[in-house]
Amino acid sequence: MIAGIVPSLFIAIMLHNLMVSSEHAITSATDMEMRSFGKLTQCCSVSADLLAILMVTDAVLQEEKGVHRYQEWAPRVRHFYTKGWRGFFRVVLVWVVALASIVGFATGILHTGKASDDVKWENEVIGGLSEVARAVLVCGIFFSDLFTVVQDWEFPSFTPGVDIMIAGTFSVELKCRCLRRCTDKLPSWPSCCVCRKHLPDANFAHLTVTGPWLTYGPLLVVICLDLFCMKNQIFYVPSTYGQYAHPMTERVWTIVDKDYLLQAYTRGVLTNAEMITYGARWNVTTGQALSASALTDIQLTSRYTASSLKYIAIIPSFLLIAGFWVLVFFGNANHLKLVEFNSNMLKKSAQAKEFATQEIKQVSGMLSSAVHTCEANVARVMSRAEDTSDGPPGSVPSSHVSP
Repeated sequence: MIAGIVPSLFIAIMLHNLMVSSEHAITSATDMEMRSFGKLTQCCSVSADLLAILMVTDAVLQEEKGVHRYQEWAPRVRHFYTKGWRGFFRVVLVWVVALASIVGFATGILHTGKASDDVKWENEVIGGLSEVARAVLVCGIFFSDLFTVVQDWEFPSFTPGVDIMIAGTFSVELKCRCLRRCTDKLPSWPSCCVCRKHLPDANFAHLTVTGPWLTYGPLLVVICLDLFCMKNQIFYVPSTYGQYAHPMTERVWTIVDKDYLLQAYTRGVLTNAEMITYGARWNVTTGQALSASALTDIQLTSRYTASSLKYIAIIPSFLLIAGFWVLVFFGNANHLKLVEFNSNMLKKSAQAKEFATQEIKQVSGMLSSAVHTCEANVARVMSRAEDTSDGPPGSVPSSHVSP
């Protein structure tokens, strides 16, 4: 469904821009400072990461019923985590850790900057990375995201396993019946409608979300955000963000003078590239500032080398995605073969059982008829023996008659 919605929205935006003037066209300009947008995406990424970590950790620590997976790994801890305080220990702990972590990390991210009271990172050894190193780092993060999914118990077929409770709740699935109730109140389609049989039934609006979807749903959002971050690192150019690089040290400088930036950018789009260079702000020979505005520029620990090696980070990422889907494809193919084999075995077992039942019925019928025949023969013999023993008075048995 998502694969169809995204292209449809893109086509609708293109048609809208063709029909309206450039002032009312929909563009990528958000009228938001890039640092604010970056902090917003960082908060979303951290929140999704924390939710994914909590979901996976909660699923691992739960004590399954009737399942012998990892039964020797921390049994007391898992039992108390699942059963402690009648089960409320797990629920309360998940909510407290989730809220405290998200609020703490979001507060730290929003208070980063270059102001006097902001959180600063001035270590050039760890923080002074180039765009190549940052792209490779994001590739490693992307590998960690996929590796988390690979470590799932049911990977790669993702067949339903044990009933794992959703983190922070006592249920194994979440159900939403409000859409079903709304659709039930709508008037029914007339019987003469041709497309009636092609429409989904009422159960289509009944949404049910199980534990695995909620466990790896945030992780899917994280993977998308990491891919977005990788795209930004690979296609990063300082002038796009109001920055420029020193020609010798390759250190990145940020322009904070908003009036100067408004002269070089139009709604966030660079229109005067000559103004966003080191030579436009500083004397290349002496290193002196050419204006008072240049003195407000901030030197970062990051570096920009304009190297093409950053594109190499795309290759491992695509290989990881391809390998992941290959494993999922063959895993599901093998699972379908196994399901088909089990189905055939069940059919053969049912047929053998039916054949054995028929054979048993036939044998039992033959045995019962043989028993009836034997009983009849025995009764006949006994009747003849009684007739022989009950002869006239004074008669002698045939066995004592002289020849």
